[in-house]
Amino acid sequence: MKCKGAEILVKTLSSLNIDTVFGYPGGAVLPIYDAIFNQNRIRHILVRHEQAAVHMAEGYARSTGKVGVVLVTSGPGATNAVTGLTDAFMDSVPILCLTGQVPTHLIGTDAFQEADTVGITSSCTKYNYMVKNISELEETILEAFYVCKSGRPGPVVVDLPKDIQNEMFSYNALKSKRPNSYKPIIRPKISQIKDMINIICASKKPIIYSGGGVINSGANASKTLNDLVNYLNIPITNTLMGLGAMGGEAGLHATLLISAAGWIIYELVLTPKNELSKFTSLGFGLFGMVWIIWSIAHITLIKELPDGTVMIFYLLFVISFSDIFAYFGGKRFGKSMLAPTISPKKTWEGSFFGVVGGGLV
Repeated sequence: MKCKGAEILVKTLSSLNIDTVFGYPGGAVLPIYDAIFNQNRIRHILVRHEQAAVHMAEGYARSTGKVGVVLVTSGPGATNAVTGLTDAFMDSVPILCLTGQVPTHLIGTDAFQEADTVGITSSCTKYNYMVKNISELEETILEAFYVCKSGRPGPVVVDLPKDIQNEMFSYNALKSKRPNSYKPIIRPKISQIKDMINIICASKKPIIYSGGGVINSGANASKTLNDLVNYLNIPITNTLMGLGAMGGEAGLHATLLISAAGWIIYELVLTPKNELSKFTSLGFGLFGMVWIIWSIAHITLIKELPDGTVMIFYLLFVISFSDIFAYFGGKRFGKSMLAPTISPKKTWEGSFFGVVGGGLV
């Protein structure tokens, strides 16, 4: 049975278990919206801007592990989505972006709301397509879906001229389509793994620096990482995209420790030269005093808190006392560290007292 290209598109998305589409309507995609309206398997989320549609699809993909699908119109609709596509490309988030386009016979004529979507998005997508023949529509959607979620995930754009959406053709209910030229490496070489093991074993002070690939690989990857860390007894820290892959309860997570160390160095060595130190040194000093009083009154409660929470309080304790020592150390040498400017000598003298104070604590 023949049906419109827009209906073939919606049926293909349904066969891929797509249940949510984020989009903003426009003239070049009205046939697709009609097809979505006439079925009840796919839910459409109306946004107020095409960029927001891509970001919402990113959040959907991150939280569900599925491919986020976006539907926008031609011209400004497609260009508004570029920021979100770039973000998804940089963060390796699987996004299938369906963009409307002017009819094929008007492409290249500067028609109303025409833009070179394929050219514009070529640098911020994993791959992009323009469907110029109705017979290729179903296979193109299946192939785009496979490309965006396989290997290293990323956004894929499918440009859909309006005449293709309205043209009649048969729906073949194909299962999947893999491009012949696209063969991502999904299994590492055993020799490379052995080399990595030898390097780790030969290291004197190794540390694991894990990133967003662990998150994108699913819960099993995070569990495997935790098992590896516990087995090797190696400290670990994460990139911004990798936060959450390693539980802090393991006792080897260095993110908090490294952040606190950087904070102390910045506060005691760098910021005394500028205006920021006027607020931070005194603020942390006062906070330290309040915290000491609170800790004495609630010492039993602190002992019952999880180890990670106790570590947080302890580091704040160290930072606060370091600031107090740095403040009074700076004043001792004739000029307050809270002053907007201070000589390098007095800066280092105050910093020395701060470090000593933190060390004594």
